[in-house]
Amino acid sequence: MDHLQQSDQHVQIEQSNVPGIKLGAVHVRGILAALIGLVVIALIVLLNIDIQSPLSTDEQKLVGEWSPDSGGATRVFLPDRRLVTTDGAFKGVWRIEKGELRVSYWSPFEAPRSMSFSDVQRSLFTLKRSFEKEKYTTRIEFAADGQSHAWEHPVDALHPDGKWWFTRVTDR
Repeated sequence: MDHLQQSDQHVQIEQSNVPGIKLGAVHVRGILAALIGLVVIALIVLLNIDIQSPLSTDEQKLVGEWSPDSGGATRVFLPDRRLVTTDGAFKGVWRIEKGELRVSYWSPFEAPRSMSFSDVQRSLFTLKRSFEKEKYTTRIEFAADGQSHAWEHPVDALHPDGKWWFTRVTDR
């Protein structure tokens, strides 16, 4: 009987660690596990936040929608340095460093519209391509009015001056 009373006193001592609140050892472990879980979640969130440097002056000029003078889909340069084309053919990220536009882009995945063999095959092809990133680097120069800019481009019939011109469609 003495042993049982000592055991009850021991439990009572563990339960009264916090003045005014009676917590058992199981509750303390549960609270500790929850706190550790919250810390882990906070670390995951903080490590996944892409803290970017502010946009440079040239990067601020590029933000907006631009149409190539040679025709085709417009390019939308977003303030978070994402890039999309209006026809949905490409997505990517961009940056301007030392007068050079650096773009990393890929073709997004397209889900099949039907269960036909050709449609599923096309969808699998776009899935494969969505993992293939391409990189493009070119010199970029802005017109004084900020309404157009040019990328260096090999001289050809569409680019006789060796520049690929773009005109602003919409502002930021």
